[in-house]
Amino acid sequence: MKYFSKGKRGRIYLIKNMAMKKSLPRHIKNEVKFLKILNKHNIGPKLISSGKNHFKYRFVKGKFILDYLNESNKVKIKKVLVKILKQCRI
Repeated sequence: MKYFSKGKRGRIYLIKNMAMKKSLPRHIKNEVKFLKILNKHNIGPKLISSGKNHFKYRFVKGKFILDYLNESNKVKIKKVLVKILKQCRI
């Protein structure tokens, strides 16, 4: 298990192609609830498992959105933002 980042309410660790978030049980319960809802619509990282103070999900490799916006052209940026907004609408 390798430390990856600190989120708003917990720490994120990498385990091969999975990520594990550790936090307080009340935060984990809430995040798992919403990940399950999003996963039904094929949105967000796939939830693998959850426990009292952690959950595991498939780690999605890629660039952070701000880095992508700074490095890409307007046409690509528009396509990505439209896809993101469609997911938000769902």
